[in-house]
Amino acid sequence: MESHNRLIQRVFALNSDIRYCAVVDQKGGHIEGGMRPGVESINPQEENHKLFLQTTVARGMSDSWTKYFDQFRFSIIAHDKLKVFQFPFGHNILLITAEPKISLQVVDGILDILDQAGDRSI
Repeated sequence: MESHNRLIQRVFALNSDIRYCAVVDQKGGHIEGGMRPGVESINPQEENHKLFLQTTVARGMSDSWTKYFDQFRFSIIAHDKLKVFQFPFGHNILLITAEPKISLQVVDGILDILDQAGDRSI
């Protein structure tokens, strides 16, 4: 299995519009990752934990539908100022934020990276 740090670097290399990339655990804890160097966060740092918790709730809700819809692959939340991508990564979540103009084709590249990393199982 690929290291989290290497995976995060590969995601950043996909597209310069990716602002943030991190691995978050099932309880909303930050495992590894952060902002792209030179990019400032839009939200205050003390609000990050709320975003991580929201991500874990969304993951749990999406996983509950797998018995009907098959495996959960990703979700996207689009705001005027940025897009939030959430990908299951083992028992964790790969959380990515990007500029709102980013093409959704980036999802295919991220899924390829995750498949190559070898821990897409739930």
